[in-house]
Amino acid sequence: MSDKDIPSDTTNSVEALKLFNEFQSQSRARAEATLKLVLVISGGMLTLSVGAILGSSPPSISPHLLPALKWGWIFLFCSIVASLLLMASMIIATFHMGVRWQKALEDKKKDLTFVATWPWLRVLNGVLGASILFSCIGGIALMAYVALGVIDVSNVVQRASTQKNTAVQTPSKKITAPNNTVVRDARKNSARPLP
Repeated sequence: MSDKDIPSDTTNSVEALKLFNEFQSQSRARAEATLKLVLVISGGMLTLSVGAILGSSPPSISPHLLPALKWGWIFLFCSIVASLLLMASMIIATFHMGVRWQKALEDKKKDLTFVATWPWLRVLNGVLGASILFSCIGGIALMAYVALGVIDVSNVVQRASTQKNTAVQTPSKKITAPNNTVVRDARKNSARPLP
């Protein structure tokens, strides 16, 4: 039987199935690439921020930034977990579709049809995908907010230390000794400085 002998309806459905399979494989490749990107970004940001905070010289973070830091870590962790769950769910869906496809091919009485996995699994994949997107973006936004707050705090601390250094260099200013006693400038009062 040649291609000319195959009815046109069957040819159109076979071509449609081929196009659908190509579309599905391209969509799956894009989804996997996006999931890998999310895993790299979320895992990298989580690792760097935890390492910076718990390292040997942690930055000074003002107390109002601590809840944002905590929620940023939670969002990044959730995006990593949801990404792994979505990858596992995609593997299960592929296996299930393969089993259904094999049954459809073995049953020669049925016409060629589109094979899909369970509806609840497709809904679960959609929910996981949306949660990955929102938690990753939320985690990145909160980490950026904390980073900008740390930069502001370090600028304030730097300005304060600059003003303190200027105050120490001026001879007429009061100087606090280590034992919390105030020592006046010796040249002004002809007093002897404390040790």
